[in-house]
Amino acid sequence: MQLIDKAEGVAPKIHEILIRYMFNYKQKSRLMNMDKVFVEISKKYYLSGIATWADSSFLVKVKDRVEMMQMNMMGAQAPQLDSLVTMDTALVSLRFIPNKYLVVVFWAYDCGHCKKRIPELYKAFEGMR
Repeated sequence: MQLIDKAEGVAPKIHEILIRYMFNYKQKSRLMNMDKVFVEISKKYYLSGIATWADSSFLVKVKDRVEMMQMNMMGAQAPQLDSLVTMDTALVSLRFIPNKYLVVVFWAYDCGHCKKRIPELYKAFEGMR
C-alpha cells in the first residue's frame, strides 16, 4: 500500500490503477492471509470514499464482503458458538473450552469432498486427545 500512497496526489490515474489492481489481485489471491490485505485495501480506499470512481452498488457489495470476511480472518476472535458437536459427539459451548488452540470444522453431511477429508482430519487429530 506504500506504492499506492506514493502515487496519491502526484499521479491520480496511476493511483486509481494501482488501487484497482491491488484490490482485484488480493481479492483473487489463494495465498493465506491475503484476505486481510483485501479488507485493508477495501476499507482504506473504497469504503473511505477515496475510490470516487466506484458506484454505490459496487460499494455496497464491497462493504458486505468486508463484513463477512472480517469475522473469518486469521487472528480474528471466533464468535461465541453454543452446542458444538465434538469428535466424541458431545455437545459443548466454545466459551467453556479452555484449550489454547481449537480446530473447528464446518462441513456438510452430503458433501463428497467432506466425506473423504473429515475422516482423514479425524485421524490426524486422534492421537492428540
